[in-house]
Amino acid sequence: MIDGQNAFTNDTIRHSEVAYVPQGTPLIEELSALDNLKMWYDADDMKKSLEDGFLHLLGINDFLDVTVNKMSGGMKKRLSIGCAINNNPSILLLDEPTAALDIICREAVYDYFKAFREKGGILIIATHVIHEISKCSKTYILKDGSLNPYTFNDDVSGLLKEI
Repeated sequence: MIDGQNAFTNDTIRHSEVAYVPQGTPLIEELSALDNLKMWYDADDMKKSLEDGFLHLLGINDFLDVTVNKMSGGMKKRLSIGCAINNNPSILLLDEPTAALDIICREAVYDYFKAFREKGGILIIATHVIHEISKCSKTYILKDGSLNPYTFNDDVSGLLKEI
């Protein structure tokens, strides 16, 4: 439920409030980063975001003219996130959001996550990266088809026992 509306049955609320970034990259391989962005953004919003917004923070300016089929995995992941956030969602679902990212790109994504949450956004992340788990306000372990709350602390031995 989002603002009292069922997001599963209400396409309008789901499309305006929720964005999803899958583990794979849902980009058009033959197009450049810029052309992929144009499919999701209106020109003014994209320009502003590339200048000083989240697309800039994600470093997408550095590879706007590169076609997806020539991008590294990290570039594809950043572009996928950039495309997903085009409508300023309030909820962002991410599957392995930093897979294939180098340290610098990973930190840029973490900076984006922090800014997104500070603006009131909700992040739901599926990850295997312990460092990402430590950044979460709530943690759940999925084991044997059951979702169980977990209190994370710096001692990961308890987490390892859970999984």
